[in-house]
Amino acid sequence: MPQIETAQVADLATVGKWCVSEEQVRNWAGSRVSFPIESTKLPEQIEWRDAFSFRLVSGEVLAGFGQIIPKPGDRLHLARIIVGPRYRGEGYGRKLTQALVDEAISRRPKAISLNVFATNVAAFQLYKSLGFSQASREPGDAPSKAQYMVYENLTGRCS
Repeated sequence: MPQIETAQVADLATVGKWCVSEEQVRNWAGSRVSFPIESTKLPEQIEWRDAFSFRLVSGEVLAGFGQIIPKPGDRLHLARIIVGPRYRGEGYGRKLTQALVDEAISRRPKAISLNVFATNVAAFQLYKSLGFSQASREPGDAPSKAQYMVYENLTGRCS
């Protein structure tokens, strides 16, 4: 049974190997990380110090990674969600994303958001099925070609 744990910076060496194309890097990290990934620069590029980073493990094996990033206005932003190639299509993305949502809710934010590229159809459908919907980007957010989504099920859960 996969489990969520606090990620370690050493996990990034494995996570970086999961992205084997420029498109995969863009889908995972937006424009902050270039391809090929340089593991020594990755912690800074993904805001390691400012984010809450989590890993999904199956037994002793790293199966997924994701972050929760505090944003202005008491908003938490889910970011850099990825499942290892061996575990894709097996429900690990749903387990990881739901765990990130649950963790974010436990921190009592006013809103939870994420970005997803329209070309990443599986991720877009997953986020929609978990209660995210398309929305207008927050004022002050960096421009992005990714679709901005917000979690719609906070009513009564964060007060």
